[in-house]
Amino acid sequence: MEDAVIAALGARLELGDEASVAAALTAAEVELEALALRLDERVAAEDEVLHRIGFALAARWPELLDPFRADFDPTLRANASAVAALLDSPDAREHARLRQETDRVLMEEDQLRLRWVLLTRLSRALETRRLARALARGSDDPSRVHYEALLACERAPLGG
Repeated sequence: MEDAVIAALGARLELGDEASVAAALTAAEVELEALALRLDERVAAEDEVLHRIGFALAARWPELLDPFRADFDPTLRANASAVAALLDSPDAREHARLRQETDRVLMEEDQLRLRWVLLTRLSRALETRRLARALARGSDDPSRVHYEALLACERAPLGG
């Protein structure tokens, strides 16, 4: 089964040996960390602009901050065009632009996470195959001797 996984994922990722997979996996993890920082920056910028919009709304119509206030609907109806202008302000357009950037970074992150998952599966398949071959070599192989020692330890009675 591991051979099939290695063949399929190796072809898809254009990688074939443990060293190249390990390097690609490390690179993906570094990229994911960098994307996380970019994402944090984007979200902070979005929040800043959104707060400015909220403060502008609160400064002119504090009653619009609470939709359960009795004067919310009348205030909104009386100032609908001014509220609409605020929601089409440069800050609002900046918020929409920042949101699109954040969405692009999130999509990039999703693609990279998928690659990381595939690389991890390929890495595990390569390791499993390598270990299985080492165990099949014979009783004098150091990996086999270590494995046999672990099995003996597991079989030993407790407290004896």
